[in-house]
Amino acid sequence: MKDTQSNISEIDKETATQALASIQSTQQETIEHSRPPMWLSAITGLSYGAIVAGYGLMRHENQWALMMIVGGALFAISVAIYLYRCHLLGIKPAILPRSNASKRLNIYSALFFAVMVVVSRELTLFTELNFIPWACGLMCGGVLVWLQRMYPTGEVVNAERPNE
Repeated sequence: MKDTQSNISEIDKETATQALASIQSTQQETIEHSRPPMWLSAITGLSYGAIVAGYGLMRHENQWALMMIVGGALFAISVAIYLYRCHLLGIKPAILPRSNASKRLNIYSALFFAVMVVVSRELTLFTELNFIPWACGLMCGGVLVWLQRMYPTGEVVNAERPNE
């Protein structure tokens, strides 16, 4: 009786280990396939940076407002291309995060972007230094590209060791 239980438990351990490895490889494949190409990430980051910089430099409806409009249009087009690309690959991107770690990542990212937009505008108004919105726009664009490369699905996946 004990031999049968030990054989079953060893087989169950092996099956469970194989199932976990299969799940992990599926997650990695999903992440690799849902990651946008670098050119699309660059366009998305630059267009979002243009929105932030344009807002910081805008004074009474001048050419910087046009920069915001063009940046917003390019941003919307690049997001639409990404969503269409995912549709063609058969991947349905999640809009809202599922795990608490992913929710925290999204909240911290939103706070960072909001602070950068406010800092870009207010520091430029008070100090008259016109390079601040450009720096804030580059930082926002860079962070957005980094987030798209590191967390393409929007989910934080913990890389756990299979034996633990």
